[in-house]
Amino acid sequence: MKEINLKVSDLVDGQVMHDTLATAFDLPDYYGRNLDALYDCLTEIGQETCVCVDYEGKKIAEMSRLTVGCLKTMYDAANENGHLRMTWIG
Repeated sequence: MKEINLKVSDLVDGQVMHDTLATAFDLPDYYGRNLDALYDCLTEIGQETCVCVDYEGKKIAEMSRLTVGCLKTMYDAANENGHLRMTWIG
């Protein structure tokens, strides 16, 4: 099983977020660097993958809209793709 560890602080700035996700998930070159493209790529994962998201002690109300949108996108993709699982710490 592939394990991906993310911190919410890596998901605040759009450029950094998409760079982090592209590297962590080994996304294809055609990855569109937006949340719709992220969802599409994550629902295509065929390898057992666990994404561990560290909240770093933050509450959702304290997170940026972009961060919350990214987390929701990953959560929705995990609900669609049986190979993708999300865990939360923090």
